[in-house]
Amino acid sequence: MGNSQKSEFCLKSELLQEIPNVFHGFGCRLGPRGVLGELAAVRQLLGIPASNPLAPGLIQQEHGVEIATVVSPIAIDLPKADGAVTEEPSIYIGVRTADCLPVLVAGKHGNAVGVAHSGWKGTLDGIAKKLVQTFWKEFGVAASDLIVSIGPAIGACCYQVSAERIALFLERYPELRPEITGWQGCLDLGRIVQHQLELCGVPSAQIEQIDLCTECHPELLFSFRRGDVAPARQFSAIAISRIVD
Repeated sequence: MGNSQKSEFCLKSELLQEIPNVFHGFGCRLGPRGVLGELAAVRQLLGIPASNPLAPGLIQQEHGVEIATVVSPIAIDLPKADGAVTEEPSIYIGVRTADCLPVLVAGKHGNAVGVAHSGWKGTLDGIAKKLVQTFWKEFGVAASDLIVSIGPAIGACCYQVSAERIALFLERYPELRPEITGWQGCLDLGRIVQHQLELCGVPSAQIEQIDLCTECHPELLFSFRRGDVAPARQFSAIAISRIVD
């Protein structure tokens, strides 16, 4: 469990804020939506001054486990993916979520960043593991050198699912029976993702979860389960940016 700074616009991870040249934000109801034409709002979300160059590296989410490697700005012909990584400065990458998990990742030396949208399908199929593997494959950044923050999503308090879905998770992760067969059949997706990260070699002390349930906080966060409808989603993003004097 980690600490965070909170406002109606965005949430900040204390772990990620300690990394030089890495800027991030978990969006809230008043934050950007992750579409074109929001550069000023994204700057505010990330905390990057106007003097610094910044361009989007957007993706088209599919509820899968594909990870896009972003090497130049992307604003049209978006790659179909639910995660992205980049080592390019001044390109922000992000995901849109309502009840799904937004996961922000950075190498502890600030040399690469990544993001993932982990819904129940992506969590079941291990998108967090795929993201960790991509850091090593693309940039040579080991799991032990990653800092991860798992943002607000629907919590185990509210995420009641069918017996069939419970069975799918039990088959894949039998060691997590308490988290999978929780109170009245509610899944703890955040704990499952943390377990996946730990199995990949990310130290538990380098994983933070922002403990805010989207369904329980209508004043701050959108939630499809609660009744908000598309395009009501939070946009969470991360970027490398070197301060320009």
